[in-house]
Amino acid sequence: MLLLSVGWALAADVTQAEWLAGQRFGDSNWTDIISELRRGGFVGSIDIEGWYDPVYREELEMMGQVAGLNYLKACRGGTWVPNPA
Repeated sequence: MLLLSVGWALAADVTQAEWLAGQRFGDSNWTDIISELRRGGFVGSIDIEGWYDPVYREELEMMGQVAGLNYLKACRGGTWVPNPA
């Protein structure tokens, strides 16, 4: 099992650290991260942890988690399409 925790920025206060934690708000290049994981033979999943996003919270929680999922899908190359048989 590989635990991947990328995108956290050390901040002076928790509020700023929480702001930078989301896939869309940090400074990590997820396209490069996913590409390097693939080059290294990684075939697992990248999980989205929810319930702490300072922007997409309360009634917007699921919207934020889906936005994170769609962002990571785009970083991996978009919607998976199987090769023709």
